[in-house]
Amino acid sequence: MIVPGEIQVRLCTHHSDHQSLKRAPAAGSHPMNFWPGPRAAESRVDGPDERRTPSGWKQAESGRKLGAMVELKIATSARAGFVDITDAVNQAVADAGIAQGLCNLFVPHTTCAVIVSENWDPDVTTDMLNHLERLVPRNTGFRHGEGNSQAHILSAMLSTSVNIPVAGARLRLGRWQGLMLAEWDGPRERTVVVSVVKAEG
Repeated sequence: MIVPGEIQVRLCTHHSDHQSLKRAPAAGSHPMNFWPGPRAAESRVDGPDERRTPSGWKQAESGRKLGAMVELKIATSARAGFVDITDAVNQAVADAGIAQGLCNLFVPHTTCAVIVSENWDPDVTTDMLNHLERLVPRNTGFRHGEGNSQAHILSAMLSTSVNIPVAGARLRLGRWQGLMLAEWDGPRERTVVVSVVKAEG
């Protein structure tokens, strides 16, 4: 099941506390996406100069650009479901200006995950959601007091990180593949850290 999610992009930079939010592309612009995707949030900028955008680059001692990092802020809308973040991540990769390299996605949470899955037929994610919730039932006498042990287990099972090759300044995904935030304890605001590293040579 694909659930709506509001996505914001935060540019991260090591040399300034200034951070800006800009509009992220709405998922669903891909020709194969035929269900409603996450809608982009309104742009806003925090800091003294609304027109200044941090570079997002970490500079090596030689001045060589090593890579870029951005944070996607995703407001999930259901307790459990998948949010397609493919378009937002592709935009972050394009903005990094790295033609060839590696993109790492990381979620700094213990009750959600990030995965690669089919994003053409929404029945696939519906089947995944139903099967995973049967595999790890929500209420089976867990000892954890917050009542969300299922979410912790599914987060660990699916993983909080994934690496995708970058080619031509785009994610080198297969024709039917997409990137999904897997929410297991929503609705919440989630962070996906997107790091893009340039290939050597």
